[in-house]
Amino acid sequence: MNSPPNPLTPLLRLLGGRYRQWNMPPLNGRSGLESGPRITVIGGGTGLPSLIRGIKHYSHNIAAIVTMADDGGSSGRLRSELGIQPPGDIRNCLVALADSEAVMQQLMDYRFSSDGQLNGHSFGNMLIAALAGIGGDFNRAVEIAGELLAIRGRVIPSTTTDVTLVARTETGEILTGETMVASATSRLQALALSPLNPPAHPEAVAALDEADLVVIGPGSLYTSIVPNLLIPGIAQAIEHSRALKIYICNVAEEPRQTEGYSVQEHLDVVRRYAGDNSVHAVIANGSIPAGPTPAGLDFIRARRPWDDSALLVEADVIDESATARHDPAKLAQTVAATYRAHRGKRRRLPKPKPAPAIGRGKGELQSQAFCSD
Repeated sequence: MNSPPNPLTPLLRLLGGRYRQWNMPPLNGRSGLESGPRITVIGGGTGLPSLIRGIKHYSHNIAAIVTMADDGGSSGRLRSELGIQPPGDIRNCLVALADSEAVMQQLMDYRFSSDGQLNGHSFGNMLIAALAGIGGDFNRAVEIAGELLAIRGRVIPSTTTDVTLVARTETGEILTGETMVASATSRLQALALSPLNPPAHPEAVAALDEADLVVIGPGSLYTSIVPNLLIPGIAQAIEHSRALKIYICNVAEEPRQTEGYSVQEHLDVVRRYAGDNSVHAVIANGSIPAGPTPAGLDFIRARRPWDDSALLVEADVIDESATARHDPAKLAQTVAATYRAHRGKRRRLPKPKPAPAIGRGKGELQSQAFCSD
């Protein structure tokens, strides 16, 4: 009698057999990825797709909640010219969830090169924009794109409202738009969305409520993670979720935004915006490559003492070919092991220590509304 096919075979082939010891069953121990645990992941940028590429080999019940604050590049132009929400981060997550990822990524990431208005636009962004134009609804366009790509899971915008990320720096400068915030020349002091307190996408709230596992990150702390947490419905749903909640800390610091931050300080910021009960465990890279560190790259470290209000999981999750990024397979393995070891042991954790100096983005910024004198 022939044995059932191994759902991880494509991944093992891709990795060239290097991680055959990671040939693990779905997270809940049952056969078939369709019956895997309900996993809700939150973030944006290039970090979230990295997690999705690995975790989709453990469960197909994945809901990716994606930030809608992107305003750069092709996404920013389509947003400005067509009045749609930014498709770029959505596209990246759709591709990561696709069955034929390599082929789909090549197609969806293809960028036109011309002297005209198409220059710089990606095919995937244009496809989502076209679907939104046909149906008159961005959310439906995302669903149809997912069907076309035969994705294993769902991709959900964090809000249906057109939002803009706004930040104030330590020097008092007001930065409007994610692109400006990401290129700040001084440290960030406070963040908010405009308009304030936008409604959360109902499906995003439902995905958090129904999840067995919630994973925040990886991704840029202030431009990919926090924009989602500035939506009250998202932050409240995370804190009230009965799932095991994991935060994945970045591998390296981001210039000016998180310079000098430890893993603890990253956790403090997430909890400041999402609530004290928003994280049960933190996954941090515990493997610093030997030899000289590349210029401009500073690894984030888990300094002691750790306040023990969340489980700290240090593991080798680094991508050996790009040391500032996570390896999808290694990261998924660590998430799976953490889930297996600690599901069912969730509890309300003690209040964490004060976070580093950064505005809460709710009461403080709401009252000031970023109005300069």
